[in-house]
Amino acid sequence: MPISAAQPQCSAAPPLRRVVAAVGKRGGGGGGGAKRRGREKQQQQQQAAAPPRSKTLHMAECKADEILCFDPVPAARGALQVLYAYPNTYSVGITSLGYQLVIASVRTNTVTPQLAAALSSRGTRSLTVAVESGSQRVRDIVNKKLATEEIVQCARNAQEGGLEGLKLYGMVGVPGEQEEDVDATITMMQQLRREAPKLRLTLGCSTFVPKAHTPFQWYGVSSEGDRRLKRLEKALGREGVEFRPESYKWSVVQALLSRGDRRLSRLLLLVRQYGDSLGSFRRAFKELQGELPPMEHYVSSNYDPAATVLPWSHLHGPLPLATLVKHQEEAQRHM
Repeated sequence: MPISAAQPQCSAAPPLRRVVAAVGKRGGGGGGGAKRRGREKQQQQQQAAAPPRSKTLHMAECKADEILCFDPVPAARGALQVLYAYPNTYSVGITSLGYQLVIASVRTNTVTPQLAAALSSRGTRSLTVAVESGSQRVRDIVNKKLATEEIVQCARNAQEGGLEGLKLYGMVGVPGEQEEDVDATITMMQQLRREAPKLRLTLGCSTFVPKAHTPFQWYGVSSEGDRRLKRLEKALGREGVEFRPESYKWSVVQALLSRGDRRLSRLLLLVRQYGDSLGSFRRAFKELQGELPPMEHYVSSNYDPAATVLPWSHLHGPLPLATLVKHQEEAQRHM
C-alpha cells in the first residue's frame, strides 16, 4: 500500500532535516542505574552537539511504506511528521494512503490549500492550532512567535482546501494580561468568521496555571480568569463561535497541586477521604485552618524569584535557574 505512486531517486529529493518516526521500541541495556544514567547523559550531550541528520522525502516515504505492511499507525504518524517539512510536496503523496489521516494539531504556517485538500480527501474534517491568545502582546509575553495574519491565512487555506472546521486553543489569565487583550481575542475570532465564513470555528480556552521549571513558575493564577472566560463565552456565542472553556475552579486545583509543598500531604489525604471533589478541597482546607498557609498562598500569589525557595528548587529541570530568570525577565518586558 504505497504512500506515493512516484518513486524518485533518493538523491534527487529535497533534504528532510527532521523526521520523527515510531519505528520500534528501544531495547533495554544492562548495568547499574548510575552507569545507565551516565550513558544516557553522554548520549544526550552527543546528540545535542551533533548536527541534525538529513533524510530525503523519498527515504521517509519508503520507511513509512515499509511499516505499513506491519502496523499502519506508526507509519501514518511518521508520514504526518513529514508534512511539517514538505507541506506542499508531500500532500500529494499522502492521498494514496489507504487510511484515514487525523492530525492532532498543526503550525499555522504549514497549512496550505494543497495540504488541507489532501487531508480532507483522507477523512480529516478539521484542524487544530494553538494560538494562546488573539492579542499579539500576550503572544509576545509567552514567546509565541505567531502573527494574527498567519492565523487568518491558516483559516483561509483550510476553507479553500475543503476542510469543515478550525479549532483554536488559547488561554486567559496569562501574567500581564489586560482587558484589551481579551478584546483582541474577540476581534480575532470575528475576523476569522468574516474571512472563512464556511468554517465551523471552535475556541477552546483554559486558565493560565503555573508549572514548575518554567519562566512563569513564580506567577499565580489570575483572579480575573473566571470572569474573562464568561465574557468570551458571551461575546463569541453571538458570533456563532463554539466556545469550550476549561473549568476555572479545577484550574485552581491544578495550580494548588502544581505549586504545593510537602505540607499539602495531609490535605490530599483528607480530600481523598472526602470524595475527591471540589468541595472536598474546601472542606479539607477548612479542617486544617491554621496548620497550612491559605489556598491563595499556593494558587494566586506572585513570588519574588530572587527571594523565594520553591518546593522544587532542589531538583534540576531541563533549564538552569539562571535561564528561567532570564526568560521571566524577557516576558516581563512585554507586560
